[in-house]
Amino acid sequence: ASQYWKLDSNAIFYSIWGLWWIAFIVSLVVSFGLVYALMGEYPQDTANIGPPWAIPIITMVTISASGGIFAGALLSHSRSLSLLSLVLSTATLFIGLSLAMMFMTVFFMRIYLHGPLEHRTVLTTFAALTPIGQGGYSMLLNGKYLADLLPDTINKGPLVGDVLFSLCFSGAYILWCMGILWITISCFSVIRH
Repeated sequence: ASQYWKLDSNAIFYSIWGLWWIAFIVSLVVSFGLVYALMGEYPQDTANIGPPWAIPIITMVTISASGGIFAGALLSHSRSLSLLSLVLSTATLFIGLSLAMMFMTVFFMRIYLHGPLEHRTVLTTFAALTPIGQGGYSMLLNGKYLADLLPDTINKGPLVGDVLFSLCFSGAYILWCMGILWITISCFSVIRH
């Protein structure tokens, strides 16, 4: 687009990064606002809990992955802006994953106590995989760029980057294993109906 309209590529890049910031703020507002509305405003019964309740949480995990992509693209422009995007993306990832794990625990309890969802909504069980899969990808992406940026920033040597990437890889592997569990649960729920 910048070559076709003969525009400054830095201006386009920073404009898109600005749009990411808007999406980041909207994601936080949606996620925290809807989670509060779901838990605080209306009393709920465990039997009514379903995968669509994870949708507000998914926004945080998704914006974290896109922030990791921007952090990689920002490396050639500004290491400090890249680190800022990366730190916020990683924080958003862990907040989103912690909310997702809480939701999945409650949803698993719902399946255990009340059985699989009705036949009309049983396919939504697969929606619980979204924060796990996207979170694993985001963890790998953010871990890769954290491993590149942090050793230079905190002057602790290259081993810090390797340890950070190893931790992120291990976390992504754990999420992958949980994804296999949820695929199995979802498939059995569909087969049962």
